[in-house]
Amino acid sequence: MLKVIRHKGFMKKTLWALAVVIIISFGFFGQSFLFRDSSTANYAGKIFGKKISIREYDFNRIQTDLQLRLQYGSEYKKIAEFINIFAQTWDRIILLHEANRQRITVPDEMVVSTIQHYPFFLKNGVFNQALYTQILNNAFHIQPRDFEEGMRDSLKIAKLFEKETENITVPDEGVLEYYTQRNEKAQVTYGLVSTDQYLSDVPFDDVQAKNYYLSHKEEFMLPPMINVEFIQVDFPKGHPAPNPDGEAENTPAPDGEGIPGQNAVSDAAKETAWQAAQDLADAILMDHTNLKTVASENKKIIRESGFFSLQKPDLSMGWSFPLIQQLFELPKGQILGPVEASDGYQILQIKERREPTLPDYPSVQDNVKAAWIKGEAKKIARKKADQFLGQIREALSQPGNPGFKTIAENLGLAVSQTPVFQRGEYLPNIGLSRDFQEAAFALKNSSDVSAPVETEKGFYLLILDSYVPVDMEKYKEEKTPYLQEILQEKKAKAFEEILNRLRLDANLEDHTPEIYRLNTNEPGA
Repeated sequence: MLKVIRHKGFMKKTLWALAVVIIISFGFFGQSFLFRDSSTANYAGKIFGKKISIREYDFNRIQTDLQLRLQYGSEYKKIAEFINIFAQTWDRIILLHEANRQRITVPDEMVVSTIQHYPFFLKNGVFNQALYTQILNNAFHIQPRDFEEGMRDSLKIAKLFEKETENITVPDEGVLEYYTQRNEKAQVTYGLVSTDQYLSDVPFDDVQAKNYYLSHKEEFMLPPMINVEFIQVDFPKGHPAPNPDGEAENTPAPDGEGIPGQNAVSDAAKETAWQAAQDLADAILMDHTNLKTVASENKKIIRESGFFSLQKPDLSMGWSFPLIQQLFELPKGQILGPVEASDGYQILQIKERREPTLPDYPSVQDNVKAAWIKGEAKKIARKKADQFLGQIREALSQPGNPGFKTIAENLGLAVSQTPVFQRGEYLPNIGLSRDFQEAAFALKNSSDVSAPVETEKGFYLLILDSYVPVDMEKYKEEKTPYLQEILQEKKAKAFEEILNRLRLDANLEDHTPEIYRLNTNEPGA
């Protein structure tokens, strides 16, 4: 035990950079693995040929969740639905294996200093022993020794990160280039050679369309579909949100119907519902039971979404698109949640999956016809764009020319001008086109016309109207934070590559889908 923190009030102020926060945020977030079936496994899995017990896996799963809670604080609930905690746990175990292999150790003093600097445990800016104990017992439901040993492991990973990335540097010219790409501005005039205007010029050829179907089968595949089942914990009724004066709101609904304040839900009511939902999720995970059993024991109704695809999600469920993406990555039988809905919290599980299938040609003939014609029209548009480019450049080289706009319009192009923009900005009529923006910033002077830039609508020809370079004095003032940002990005990328290599070398054998399988009552489920 770290008695120095629990009984002696050890308050050494070690200025340790909390690199573990960085690692968890980029190295674990959203990762997933392929799972293998096993009907008799009594251990969580294997990495590097070593068995990982269920107890060890559970310990690390709890620690992974705790680190996310410490990192994100009150925002944790908002991001929880997008986290694959099972895959993140395997990443943690793999990284710990590597840290131990490299004989990385963390002394008690470093663990103490790190814990003492978490805002959770500070009162009036000073570490508070009573608050520390209260939060561990009541909020995190973990014993101090387990929390501290988990923190030691997290710091091992942090030290591994620092060790593996300590030689990464950023030259001054790299900082300026990075700064320039994010702060230079441009404005261009452009002409569009639209694909749609050539659709009628393409005579339909059924033989070529069939060949297109056979060589572009991926375009016509029916996408994967899932059916989601879930249980919901509704927000408590009769808990209107307080107004700024501390009294409950009783504002009638706009249409004058309904109970005053009926739709308002206080933070306390949400917290009550979330805790109830979390208790259900914990019961499922810790007791290795299933959704049906938990719903029955708690008098909850299991609901189903019905089959839907990622391309055509079931919007009636009120789920966000990132959540739907997460559901499609979720292994069958694994739960997700609690996830906040409009009227409560949900615990979700994939009940059924349908794999992608290729429909026969007759059933998608109209779609094939439209796709083939559009492809042929785009070929015509590309040739026209090349012709127009030559004509425009020739006309602009003549003395007394009327300018790009007039020349392009006389050729039948639709001409527009962008506002002054930076990279990454949404442009009217264009949208977010990286190719368009890179072509714009590649223009060096107002007489240059870009090569045709392909987009969904067709091909654009651009000419530079104005360019706003970076303010070098401002760059000097802002250089240091940009340097740190670039350095952190480079380190993160380098460490991610190391983690990917370790994943491959680990040759993960994962039995957690079986161990935590929630849709059967079979032994081991």
